[in-house]
Amino acid sequence: MKNMKKPLLFIGCMFLSILAFSQDSGDYNFNMAKGEVAYYNEEFDKALDYFSKAISIWDSVKDDPDGLVLAYNARANTYIDLGEYDSALLDLGKSIELNPDHYEAYYIRGFISLDLGKYEDALADYRKTVELKKDYTNAYINMSYILNLLNKYDESIEAVKYALELDDSSSRAYKNYANALIGKKAYDDAVKMLQQAVNLDEEYEEGFFLLGKLYLRKKEYYLAVENLDKAIELNDEREDAYYVRGIVYFQQENYKKAVEDFTKAIEFGPENAQAYYYRSQAYLALGKEAESNDDMEKAKALSEEMGGYTLDFHDPVLAEVTNANNVRTEKTNETDVTVDAGSDETNELIVDNVVVVNTNTTEPKNTFDENKIIEPVTIKPEPLMELDPALLYDSPETEAEKMYRLGIENLGKHLFLAAISNFSLSVVLDPASAKAYNGLGLSFCLTGSNYGDAFNNLNKAIKIDPQFPYSYCNIALTYYKTKDYKNAVYHIKKAIELKNEYSKAYFIYGMILDEMGKKEIALTKYTKALKINKNWGVLYTKPEVLIARANLFISQEKYDLALSDFKMAVKLKPNMLEGYTGKAFIYMKQKKYESALKEYDYIISKDPKNYLVYYHRGLAYSMLKKYKEGIKDFNKSISINKDFANAYIGKAFAYKNMGIVKFAIRDLMIASDKGSKEAKKYLKTIFDVDY
Repeated sequence: MKNMKKPLLFIGCMFLSILAFSQDSGDYNFNMAKGEVAYYNEEFDKALDYFSKAISIWDSVKDDPDGLVLAYNARANTYIDLGEYDSALLDLGKSIELNPDHYEAYYIRGFISLDLGKYEDALADYRKTVELKKDYTNAYINMSYILNLLNKYDESIEAVKYALELDDSSSRAYKNYANALIGKKAYDDAVKMLQQAVNLDEEYEEGFFLLGKLYLRKKEYYLAVENLDKAIELNDEREDAYYVRGIVYFQQENYKKAVEDFTKAIEFGPENAQAYYYRSQAYLALGKEAESNDDMEKAKALSEEMGGYTLDFHDPVLAEVTNANNVRTEKTNETDVTVDAGSDETNELIVDNVVVVNTNTTEPKNTFDENKIIEPVTIKPEPLMELDPALLYDSPETEAEKMYRLGIENLGKHLFLAAISNFSLSVVLDPASAKAYNGLGLSFCLTGSNYGDAFNNLNKAIKIDPQFPYSYCNIALTYYKTKDYKNAVYHIKKAIELKNEYSKAYFIYGMILDEMGKKEIALTKYTKALKINKNWGVLYTKPEVLIARANLFISQEKYDLALSDFKMAVKLKPNMLEGYTGKAFIYMKQKKYESALKEYDYIISKDPKNYLVYYHRGLAYSMLKKYKEGIKDFNKSISINKDFANAYIGKAFAYKNMGIVKFAIRDLMIASDKGSKEAKKYLKTIFDVDY
């Protein structure tokens, strides 16, 4: 959810604070500026201190409420990032009380309600926002998002049309538009909106995935594969994309490729019963009856584990499977399927239905004639219902299991409060579920503050199942975060003892040892995690291990090895900016300045508000004697962070090398004023200026 508020709120607060600079309140302005810089650098505790000081200063010297409103809003925004919603709501209440017509407070409060699942409250605040500021594009987009969650698709479309009138280049608007159209079963129009979304956001993985499923529904198999290929290119560990592409190949009678994709789906989703089921059918078509029977047994076992359902895959993509002899025909019994509108959340696209399956259906039985193959699978008309394409890979599951899976999805999106809500409901519905308590404990751990709740729930998971390795791993992570390394080591060893082929456990073991200063042993654990390369966590994956190992290599000045790891990390996860930052750092160390420039260019294209990247790119330009370009970047860095003294120093040396001494001295004086002892030293040693 954070990506829905952070850029706009930060820029909005910064802009309004800059306006306040014109008023005669120097201390207030200083603290607001410092707070905004700290917030941008994610130093949230410091930001709180600065904003609180600004509130105190303004309250004592000013009669009008404008400065207080700005400061309360900024502090509320910071509380949100710390997960302290109650404190944020108090500040927003004060802001609204001081100025009921200030739209920003309603917008921020709407975000809190949205993240807490209070959709009607959020909707009311966003409506108030656009009432006060009719051209607030993001408020319309968020309204559309919520209306989709509430299945009010016509109202959602109306809101998103307003947004597109204001900004027709918003990929989020097209995503929400497509979502509403899918809800209305207007799939052809949804395809058009998704195409707009992926054209504007080439890394919109979910968009390519949904396009693949919609084209599959339309029997346009080439386009289905093309879009699923792109989804997998963006995330080559995406289970459902492999699964659906396997369905496409199955439809095309390309059973060999279907087997390959179902195998990948099983690799990344070992509990995907449907992947086993359809791989069994593909094996059957290839004449591999033994493999087919093994997969069918596995599918049955998994289905029973997930709630006692007998396998009966009601999927409009595979409505009928018939063998060539017509010995047995398996059809979906459409009268046994009901649809109940619900909601699920991806990055910004929310469409879901709940499928209720008759548990008395007889399981399909394998039959095979070695002289013939299974005939092509066809899509049958569905006279009584039309299943949402977003559920093509879902299998029946209990409500507890559904909440558990939603929790896992939200963990992957860093929506830890939403995950806590999901897992909490899961344990209420199934109090004997070790994995649900494990997910709840991990979610509390990852909030960065609720470690007591993390320990409590993880210990409950261990009590329910003392042989559950994942809980030992996550309790070790919690001890690591609380700097209790002795207990962290004990529990991570226990996790590995129970599950030796466990990459996440070795990764966390490496982190613990790295923090303890045992670099060489940590290196062996990172390497072991990579060698095993399975049983990763939702957040602790192969690219993160590569980054951790690369940073360890840097500390040992093994730059070539570090560079290799950074390169592999960004290959596996192209949007991982830490990898590009690491590569640039090493290129600068190796004096490969042109190579460093390419990395900085890419980082800036993805993170244009990062003042440090502009600073480092300025240094790279300066080392290449491109001083004008360097000065331009130093100025850009300063425009984002006016208190960043090093940018003034970099600019001063660029002017010095150009022979413009006056400007060089001026910028060193400014840097000195901002607290740089180095700048004062350079003034004396280079220019013989006492300052």
